[in-house]
Amino acid sequence: MRSLILASGTLSPMDMYEDDLGMKFEVKLQNKHVIEPEQALLRIVKSYQSNPFVFDYQSRQNKTMMLHLGAFIEDVSANLIRGGMLVFFPSYAMLVACRKAWENKKDGIKFRVPIQYEPKQSTQLETVMVKHRANCGDGNVSILVGVCRGKLSEGYDYPDDLARAVMVIGVPFQNTRDLKSIIKRTYYVRDPNKWLKDRTMGAVNQSLGRSSVIALT
Repeated sequence: MRSLILASGTLSPMDMYEDDLGMKFEVKLQNKHVIEPEQALLRIVKSYQSNPFVFDYQSRQNKTMMLHLGAFIEDVSANLIRGGMLVFFPSYAMLVACRKAWENKKDGIKFRVPIQYEPKQSTQLETVMVKHRANCGDGNVSILVGVCRGKLSEGYDYPDDLARAVMVIGVPFQNTRDLKSIIKRTYYVRDPNKWLKDRTMGAVNQSLGRSSVIALT
């Protein structure tokens, strides 16, 4: 191989790919983002109504926290002027657990705007997107819930009103018990923890790159 060109809007951190390929990139071009800093809103949300958000592994099945999270998402979506709000979970299991808590008829969350969830089956994905596009029409608000590294966070673009806000729930760490993760972390004997951090930030970048107005919990 004499030359290699990597081009993408979400290559950062670039040294991650240098480590992957075992070569130093002699030429790097990182252009200025089309969105000016003053046009984007970034917020790190640690609690809602004095209820802290803790999304570590031990706390992810806490139903009370799931309901507080749902109430926060509902509050934010109800105050959007128009367009879609994307919500990305660190895992599909957590998405399913929260959805179950929110849809509970006794003490669930009553969303004032339409909400769609990323399906497990790829064949159902386009149906979900058609509903989201329709719900965003005529200046309306719609919530689309997916998973970091999933079909909605990396496989779709959301122009204009399809995504006016993005919310990332927790930190989408790689599953350290997954065989591929074990093999790659073993290969990165120089700093396996750096590999894990880089992969995590890459997933966050992919999700946040869907829009320019961001809420991060």
